[in-house]
Amino acid sequence: LNADLHNTPKILPKKIKEAIDTNLNDYSKIFLAYADCGTGGLIDLILKDYDIERLDGAHCYEFYSGSSVFKELSEKEIGTFYLTDFLESKARECADYLNLEFSALFTGLNNLENQLNKAMK
Repeated sequence: LNADLHNTPKILPKKIKEAIDTNLNDYSKIFLAYADCGTGGLIDLILKDYDIERLDGAHCYEFYSGSSVFKELSEKEIGTFYLTDFLESKARECADYLNLEFSALFTGLNNLENQLNKAMK
């Protein structure tokens, strides 16, 4: 799926359903490497019909950092705007323009790897 779909969460569930329907008969198991991605639970409604699991979390920021770190950051910095690395440079420009503090937290991929390993069992 195209990464730009993150910018249109209302379209994302439909595109996921289309991808599942296209590939369902070609694989013995499908695992969705997406979190909820701002769909308000719509992805989970689709996946339930197929008995397909997805990555844990409301956003990719949560599964990259891990739920406990994500919760801690969310409570510590209420109103934080989370971005993935492909938007970081633009965010720095916007923060500078608005005279806001910008901070970045590198999370790595360890938690993602753990969740994918769990799904393969």
